[in-house]
Amino acid sequence: MTIEQTGADLAAVLAATCPGDGPVILVGHSMGGMTIMALAARHPGLFGTKIIGTALIATAAANVDPAGWLPPPLRPLARQAAPSVLRGVSQGRQAAFVERGRQAAGDIAFLSTRFIGFGDSSVSPALVDFAERMIRSTRVEVIAEFYLALLGHDQRAALEVIGRTPAFVLTGDRDKVVPSRLAGELAAGIPGADLILVPGAGHLVFMERPEVVNEAIGGLLAQATETGRPEPRTA
Repeated sequence: MTIEQTGADLAAVLAATCPGDGPVILVGHSMGGMTIMALAARHPGLFGTKIIGTALIATAAANVDPAGWLPPPLRPLARQAAPSVLRGVSQGRQAAFVERGRQAAGDIAFLSTRFIGFGDSSVSPALVDFAERMIRSTRVEVIAEFYLALLGHDQRAALEVIGRTPAFVLTGDRDKVVPSRLAGELAAGIPGADLILVPGAGHLVFMERPEVVNEAIGGLLAQATETGRPEPRTA
């Protein structure tokens, strides 16, 4: 399980669902954005031809710290211990044991999802419960393997490719998973990309502020299709 593999998977999905020349606009949140970057690295020829626009939401090109949401004194310990612990969790009976604990977590899982995923503590409990159930439905082995994949994630070399067509980077200024600083670095690395900072929103910004996200995607769609298929932009 690697970010590079998700990029290959996205190429296969595009070939199966959008055959021919497109046009296609890609929208990716968090690891979805990283998947788009991996696609650009593997298949740069798609950008500016088949793909005419890109939206990257709450994501980063590199330096992602999965322990960044922890209090500063705990981060070094978590970073050091997590890889070996997660490699053990992703295998055999330990995974089954952890899975049973996750399913029984109840209120703790709800509170942790609200704290880590959302910027506004008054967010609707229904949204928090929806997000928590999605997370809980993903097997712990998958979470563990992709946590390890994030530690080596670096797609900065692909950013100029994404900049061939209109693009924006959108993030909440209270994102605890991918700090807004990394989103700013991502936008700066994509030629011509806009940076949209959403006040008060966290990592699940598309759930907290759907109207802002929808407006940004609508603007991208209009920009990308304004004059038909645009010529690829150069840096």
